[in-house]
Amino acid sequence: MMERKQAPIIGIIFHNLSYFRNLPDVTAQDFEKVDLTRYKWIHWEGRNANEQLKMISRVEKYNSTAPKEQRITISVEIEKEREELYQLFPHGDLVSVFVSKDVAKSLGFSCAKDAVIGLYPRVKSG
Repeated sequence: MMERKQAPIIGIIFHNLSYFRNLPDVTAQDFEKVDLTRYKWIHWEGRNANEQLKMISRVEKYNSTAPKEQRITISVEIEKEREELYQLFPHGDLVSVFVSKDVAKSLGFSCAKDAVIGLYPRVKSG
């Protein structure tokens, strides 16, 4: 018999952003205001990679001292074909690195299987 586990609860706030297409990117300074104890999963869509690396570093530092059950899952999404975003690859937890088909093709992969095998060395082990 399988052990019954509680499903994770995800809080999502939808806001009509269709009027706000030119919002500024979040900075590491902005992210300092975030209370990390309130989160179990934080997702970054690759945009301003240098700032995002600082934010992710903060979460990794938090995770290094937090009890296992309080650690935050880190996910990154790399949708755009921009070389500077590729530095985010090793920072997403293994099962949560999202890569677009365009990025995979730009890196020379012709199918999803080849992309998974080829990108494996670039992601965090675990």
